[in-house]
Amino acid sequence: PYGVERAVSRRAAGRPSGTTIKDEIARALERLRAVPDTPHDRRTHLLNDLLPALESIVRRMEAQSQDTTALAALRDDLRTLARTPDADVQPLWTRALETLTDSTPRRPFWKRAK
Repeated sequence: PYGVERAVSRRAAGRPSGTTIKDEIARALERLRAVPDTPHDRRTHLLNDLLPALESIVRRMEAQSQDTTALAALRDDLRTLARTPDADVQPLWTRALETLTDSTPRRPFWKRAK
């Protein structure tokens, strides 16, 4: 059946079945937020780890005709970072956090944890 094949392909791609694009963006954001005071080398590593996920997210969003402007720009800058490992990652780190935050749906204020 088609549903089984699709679930298998999602698992093969490293995505749990039923995971949405927004869920993946939120998980990527959580990974970056989990290490706020990490050294330059670790941030570079985390940003390089973000690139394949972002490639996949942007590709799937484009296939669904969703706006990918901000995420595609971040993806392109992460590609550049991979080629220039000595670059200052702080501005890119900040922008990654901002872009992922802006791309993640927020819960209505009355449902947020206090």
